[in-house]
Amino acid sequence: MKRTIGFVSIALVAALTTACGQKDGASTAGTNADPSAIAASTAEARASASAAKADGGILDVCALVTQADADGIMGVPAKISGRQNDEHSSVCSYVAVDQTNGNNLLSVKIHPDEDANEAKSHLEVRRKMYANDSAGNAYVYEALSGIGGDAFMASTKLPDGMPAEMADGLPGQQLLFAVKGAKDIDIMTSYSGKRRTADPLKALAKKLADHI
Repeated sequence: MKRTIGFVSIALVAALTTACGQKDGASTAGTNADPSAIAASTAEARASASAAKADGGILDVCALVTQADADGIMGVPAKISGRQNDEHSSVCSYVAVDQTNGNNLLSVKIHPDEDANEAKSHLEVRRKMYANDSAGNAYVYEALSGIGGDAFMASTKLPDGMPAEMADGLPGQQLLFAVKGAKDIDIMTSYSGKRRTADPLKALAKKLADHI
């Protein structure tokens, strides 16, 4: 019996010694960790925490729309101008840092519907509003694939016969609407100046649709 007790005691001491060594090693590793790596890990954890809110139906869109997204879409340095999150929707707005060249803004909204059918119904209402015939040919309509369950885009149309270089002083607008399951995605940008490519806008819409 004594031998058994002695063996258990030795094994216990060895286990405790090993555990302490691992703990000390972990503490040392933490102390010597790269501060930039810790900061990056913390930022990533915070982003994941914000994104997790989507499961509860409340999502912080501003946590998903990065500075690079906004700058790329607007074509100039941007800053957040508005943020609203509640059980009905999440809205994130950006404006250009320098507004001397006219109105330049971006608005992104995600809205949860009762179900997928209601989301599709809302998209069809918007489609009728912005399809060329319904909008008096004021917009160029483009059906999109690969973004959520369904999506389309409407861009301000230049007046007939006007060269693109003459339209640089006219206000422009790009609107993108998409659905993913029971959620709507609405993205709108208004600007003054040169006509813009829609690629950054489409890339943001796909990122949001993939996330939700």
